[in-house]
Amino acid sequence: MVEVMIAIVVLLVAATAAFSSQMTSMRLVKQSREMGVALSDLQACMEAVRMRPVEQLPIAGSPFAHGVEVAAYHGLHLREERLIATYPGYTPGGAIPEPLPIVLTATWTDERGGQRTMRLQTVRAR
Repeated sequence: MVEVMIAIVVLLVAATAAFSSQMTSMRLVKQSREMGVALSDLQACMEAVRMRPVEQLPIAGSPFAHGVEVAAYHGLHLREERLIATYPGYTPGGAIPEPLPIVLTATWTDERGGQRTMRLQTVRAR
């Protein structure tokens, strides 16, 4: 009888370890998926930015205005997703730098309620 109880305890410990490992694996897969989706959204947005003339990018009223959320990507695929375009070296109302550095920043809330951030950057010349 003692041997059966020891076997049950050993089996229970092994099952608990396997379950814990499986849960960790599922959480990592979700995080990886979210990062892939965020990168895909950043790449799509960057392609849209690259299609516009440089003179139209950072100015107020543009869909990609400096420091303003890109409305087309608000909550698109991820929870509380936001994409913001910034142009380091650009002062609103001032001259547009040549070449123009472009930084897109995606922020979203992950499944555990934590804030996540990812950036994609490039440089654009006239």
